Amino acid sequence: MRFNGTLVLFLTILGCSSNDVSSENVATGSDWTHALARNPSAFNDLMQASEKTAWVHVHQHQYSLAYQAFSKTRTPSNEVGRTRSAQAVTRHYRTLSRITEWVAQRYFTEVSASPEHTLTKTGHKMMAYAASCKTTDSTTLDALVARTQAPMFQETSASGMGILWFDPCVYRDFERLWQRRTDEAAKGAEALPAGLAWSLFSPTPITEDNNLLLSDQINAFEQEMADLTRHATTQGGALLQELSIPKQLRHRLYRIRAERALQNQQYSEATRLALQSFAPGQPVGPLVSPQSLLILAESQIKQQRYRDALQTLHILSGGTLHMRVVLEWLGDLSVIKDIDREGDSKEN
Repeated sequence: MRFNGTLVLFLTILGCSSNDVSSENVATGSDWTHALARNPSAFNDLMQASEKTAWVHVHQHQYSLAYQAFSKTRTPSNEVGRTRSAQAVTRHYRTLSRITEWVAQRYFTEVSASPEHTLTKTGHKMMAYAASCKTTDSTTLDALVARTQAPMFQETSASGMGILWFDPCVYRDFERLWQRRTDEAAKGAEALPAGLAWSLFSPTPITEDNNLLLSDQINAFEQEMADLTRHATTQGGALLQELSIPKQLRHRLYRIRAERALQNQQYSEATRLALQSFAPGQPVGPLVSPQSLLILAESQIKQQRYRDALQTLHILSGGTLHMRVVLEWLGDLSVIKDIDREGDSKEN
């Protein structure tokens, strides 16, 4: 298993160094970057104490796979990893739910306002359903996945094209299921002491000042990273670079600002910042966070840039999130708005 070639290398050589301070003295706080920089053997200790494959998935933002791997053996570090992974998946589905339900409502608004389109009887049923989405407590993961793969209803338009009505409320139930998993995992982890398992690859190390201009914040961050590198051991500095930690944390600064702009309905600014919060042209991985893509897609949707949002969300379709439902609804909304998509929309 590899972290860009790092894991095999460092698990082999870290234990040979006599210059590192004790991991018990370093890897107990939230500032895990200093733990890795000054005492990289703490990383080795965590890999030995928990499921290594799971941490690879966390590093690559593949949190549902990380959750599965952490669940293989109930060690203290694995319980912490399970909790953190489930929290991340919950957040992603919460965002997907908000996006999808907004898109569905917008679709019905556009159809209702257009003299050229008339909803079928099934369409009216779906409009009422989408307007009152509710969660289902007892839904299983397999049942949820099935709801993303098959439409609730199928019919044929007046022009002879097939119409597929997918469930716009399904992501609410994904969020609810993963929240239950988070709560269950947290019961086994909440009494555990703070340590590297709680903080590794988390966003906590960055000093984020809301009152600073972004340019000043970036300058402060660069200085912070320079100081970190200067005080790192040789192996610690190499570990940070191999894991792309400075790049990941820089992306997070832009993601925080983008999310704040989105919440403030500054959609153009949110788009601009979100585009700087991941590495373009790459799939989901260490330098491409699903949350960055979701923020970007939501800001594009709010600007009615539906084609751009489709392209953004398609990047996520190759990952571990179940994306078909949001892509179907957004694609049909694009048809209504005459955006570049072939096919028939859900109207006669």
